[in-house]
Amino acid sequence: METKSILKSIYFKIFIVIAMVLAFWYFGSEAKAGSITLNNLDFEIQLNEDGSMDITENWDARIYDTNTMFKDIHMDSTKFKEITDVEVYRVNSDGTKTKLRQIDEEMYHVTEDCYYGLVVSSGDFEIAWGVSVEGRETRKYQIKYKVVDVVKTYNDCSELYWQLVGNENGLPVDKLTATILLPKGVQNSNNLRAWAHGPYNGNVYPETDRVTLSVDYLDPEVMVEVRVAVLEDMFSSNSVIPMDRLNTILSEEEQWATEANREREEYIKEKQRQEIFEKIMIVLIILFNIGLTILFIILIIKAGIRCAKIPKRTSPFIDYFRDIPDKTSSAGDAALLYYNQNGKFSKNLSKVISATMLQLALKKYIVFSEDKTGKKPDVRVSILNYSENVKTMLGLKKDEQIVYNLLVKVANSTKEEVKTFTMKEMEKYAKKHSSTFVKTVNKIEKEVRAEQARLGNYDKKIQEQKEKELNSIKLCVIFGIVGLYFTFLPAALLFIKMIPHIILYNKLNPLTDKGLEEAAKWKGLKRYMEDFSLLNEKEVPDLKLWEKYLVFATAFGIADKVIDQLKVKYPDLQEIDGYDYVYMNLLYNSALNTAFLTSLNTAVNRAYMGGLSNQAGSNYSGGNFSSGGGFGGGFSGGGGFGGGGGRHGWQINFHTKKESSNFARGTLFLKIKGDVLLNYSQ
Repeated sequence: METKSILKSIYFKIFIVIAMVLAFWYFGSEAKAGSITLNNLDFEIQLNEDGSMDITENWDARIYDTNTMFKDIHMDSTKFKEITDVEVYRVNSDGTKTKLRQIDEEMYHVTEDCYYGLVVSSGDFEIAWGVSVEGRETRKYQIKYKVVDVVKTYNDCSELYWQLVGNENGLPVDKLTATILLPKGVQNSNNLRAWAHGPYNGNVYPETDRVTLSVDYLDPEVMVEVRVAVLEDMFSSNSVIPMDRLNTILSEEEQWATEANREREEYIKEKQRQEIFEKIMIVLIILFNIGLTILFIILIIKAGIRCAKIPKRTSPFIDYFRDIPDKTSSAGDAALLYYNQNGKFSKNLSKVISATMLQLALKKYIVFSEDKTGKKPDVRVSILNYSENVKTMLGLKKDEQIVYNLLVKVANSTKEEVKTFTMKEMEKYAKKHSSTFVKTVNKIEKEVRAEQARLGNYDKKIQEQKEKELNSIKLCVIFGIVGLYFTFLPAALLFIKMIPHIILYNKLNPLTDKGLEEAAKWKGLKRYMEDFSLLNEKEVPDLKLWEKYLVFATAFGIADKVIDQLKVKYPDLQEIDGYDYVYMNLLYNSALNTAFLTSLNTAVNRAYMGGLSNQAGSNYSGGNFSSGGGFGGGFSGGGGFGGGGGRHGWQINFHTKKESSNFARGTLFLKIKGDVLLNYSQ
């Protein structure tokens, strides 16, 4: 019984771990509250002859519980002059655009379908608009604005250095693209140089009249910036800075490209090593799966052969058996034979204890009486001749001795001069001494099995084999469920393998042929007691025999039915002489009346379940290579401007900016390094 409890505990813990892993996997994949993920972020940048640029940003966003989206642009007069002509549109599903209503007031939570573009209290230029999304939505927005005097013209070239996404980016971008259009095409393609800095899976392509770049996936906290140098005069209206700049640009980009290519080579080598390792692992996994599949097929075949070899033994049928099959049997002996399959004995242990108490009364070890001291009458148990009986315990089997010693402990706990207690006091004892109580009563089954094995009615080896089959079934279920997530075929075979184990478990019966015959007699006695009043019996058993019958009727859970039978056959039960019987008089001559056995059974069950409950409570506490010359290729590490900051977004709540800074929030920063901070946030 203790081994079963340990196994149950292990299986329960395995189940909890699996449930926690699956729950973590499921809930961990869900989007967090108040978040934005950009499916696509596209920049369309038109460079103008006057050194300004018109930017159109197209956002395709998955939005979850978000009130306001915005970006902040740090105002720096050394980098650009001003930002003008701000417009925000919502792109409809049919491709048409709806312009949001412009307001001239800074708001932390912008009114839905309104926007503003102005210098806010922090000194930054902020573009913000209200989205008011509750739940999940996919929306598209377009933002337009002009940046004045952002292209710098030197003696030997004109330069645009623009950071599209900053390294404080807090959210992923599935796809980033950008197109920078020149005022006109260059006459010589060598006069247009372009570089991009950021993740090494990005690429930049200079053409005669434009520069394009793309990144397939942008991780959080990874920046993207573009640098364009034009060696022809196409920004004539822009003021010239009297210095040479091209060699400095080429030197910086060559250094960054060299470093990027070195890192890219290391990355490629590491990637190649990783791919080789992954291929080896795939081969090993395939071989492992093949091995498991073959092993499980062999085990299924073996289990099937074993299953076919073991015949299913059937118990003989005895309709009615009118006598006690073995007069030396304890209530536990009879119950084990009656409940012999699928752990039913353990489930009915409280009935066995109640029946054993009745048997102890018949053997003059205890006596029952009526207790009227409480609000309701209770059953009182008194220990008889303790000093003599405790030494010898003559006529008691080991399971009866366990119950007797337990009753003595309960009586001692009451501190009465006479060893006596009520069933309510037994309930209290079981809860207070739950661990000892449960361990004690769980020994009953062990002793009963040992006794039946000694009598030749029970085979321990078959019981052990049966328990192994049950453990195999449980393991097939547990590892089959877990395995379905990793490898389907071996996991499916585990469920198939479970079938012969189930058949074997049902076929195996720990009772011997002699035990099956004994069990048939007890079941026949049970039917006789249930149907006694319907039988045309010439001789009616003596009431003293019925006191013995009631012991086993209680163990089988039919005591109430048997008492109803007695009322039919013995209409004058109320007039019996109580001195001639052990507990029959309590059934008819006390306030408990015929509820005596029910009260006893209920109290024992409460004590047992209370002990179990208390014990349970105490026990659980890559892209292309980079080009230094600017003729296209992969991204490099980059350099350029530094610094920048911004504020976080917030869900639909009404807090001041100061209040909201106390909350943890996620933000996507698209930052112009040192110049412009584009803060896309929920």
